[in-house]
Formats: sequence, structure tokens, C-alpha cells
Amino acid sequence: LARHHLRIAMDLAPEDWTNYHLLAFLTHRAGHYEEAIEAFQQALRRAPDNAAVLRDLATSLHMAGRYEEAASALQQSLVELRDAARAIRQLSDYLERHPDSLIFGKPN
Repeated sequence: LARHHLRIAMDLAPEDWTNYHLLAFLTHRAGHYEEAIEAFQQALRRAPDNAAVLRDLATSLHMAGRYEEAASALQQSLVELRDAARAIRQLSDYLERHPDSLIFGKPN
């Protein structure tokens, strides 16, 4: 039933990666790994830098016995997480130097 409603949501919002990610997660949990892989790949087409989707894709690939692809997806996920951590550090550093920018915006 949940997958049926997700497919309706996907028809209504075909570019929303979250619907594909959730469908893939549910499909994986049902043990249909190849079908889950396709849904994760659909999510990645819409959100190519999403570390969570990459991590979950790696899990399905591993369960499907596609170990090299799983390792590659997991490595890509780690790269995305590293890049996100770097961006958060940069934002934190900026806000330490310019705390008022949260209220007033970027100084001129």
C-alpha cells in the first residue's frame, strides 16, 4: 500500500528525489534489491550529491552481490560527506567572524 501511494506521489512530483529514495528503501526492506537499486539510481538522478542515497544504494548493491559497485557508491558517499563537513566548517568560521550576519545578512 505504501509503495502504491509513493508511485502516485512520484507521478505528481516526478522530480522529487525523496519519493524515489523512500520507495527504494521500502523495496530494499522487502528484499527486492535489484528493484531497490533502480529506485536509488532514480533518486540519484534527481539528487546526485546526496550522501544518504549513495550510502543506501551501496547497501542494496552489497546485498545484491555487486560488491565493487557497492564499494564505489560508498566511497562516493564518503566524498560527499567530507565536502558537506568542509562547507559546514566554512560556514561556522564565517559566522564566528560575522555573527550579526544571521540577523542582518552578509556585510558589505
